[in-house]
Order: sequence, then C-alpha cells, then structure tokens
Amino acid sequence: DRNKKYEKFANWYFERKLLGFSYSMELKDVFGEGGNLNNSIHFNSLEAREWGKFIGVVDECIKRKSKKGAEYIRISISDEYGSYSVMMMDNRKKSLSKYLSNGGKMPKKDNIVIIFGQKGDDILFLDKLSIVDEKIYMKLSDIK
Repeated sequence: DRNKKYEKFANWYFERKLLGFSYSMELKDVFGEGGNLNNSIHFNSLEAREWGKFIGVVDECIKRKSKKGAEYIRISISDEYGSYSVMMMDNRKKSLSKYLSNGGKMPKKDNIVIIFGQKGDDILFLDKLSIVDEKIYMKLSDIK
C-alpha cells in the first residue's frame, strides 16, 4: 500500500534492483512529468556553457579540497544510457557552501539526484542539487 502512491517509481525501482536495469521506463519519465528532466544523451549533446536539468543515480561521490584549500564535491552519475561527472564547488555564487549551510546532504551511492548546472568541456558544474528521498519497500520487514 505504501508503494502505491509512487507506483511508477516503485516499478522502476523493482526492475532496477531485480533485473539490473529498468525494462519499462526511463528514470527521467518517472519523475519528469513535465518533460523538464534530461538524461545522459542530452548531456553529451550540450555545448559548453549551456544549462541543463538532469536526473540520475549516484555511482560515486567524493568530497575534497583543491590545492588552494577550496572544498568541492565530484559526483559520478549514471542512467539508462551512460554516465557523466558533475562537480559542485564555491565560485561567485558560493554553491557548495550555500547547499551545505541550508542542510543539504552529501549524496551517497545509489541515491537518485536531480541536478541543474552549466556544462563545461566534459563535466557539469552544479548550481542546484537535490536528493530524491522517496522510499520504496521491497519486503514487509522494510516497513518496520
């Protein structure tokens, strides 16, 4: 009953966990009702300095400091078609500090994230990051 309110997401989640991939739908179609979310194919087609909004699954997230002492996070994201890297750091807008000071959490492996940013040569520089927190229950013991 708890999974019924997120039926599309539950179907995608079950297929990914049990089959290793989603057979029936893409992740962007699960959460992007208005068609405003994109996948890695769209990321690869963007020119440098173009903006885009994407959804994907976190493969890895690393928090480090640059040689000058500025903190940054680098995240590897994948979807049904491929993977790409994104980075959030402090620049003129102070994106990372602002995100963390407003209670933002570091994404973990297998988290689903919605990101918005500007493409560099081969990386997306994040302006906004949000983690999808919806829980899908695989078995009855997950509820307790």
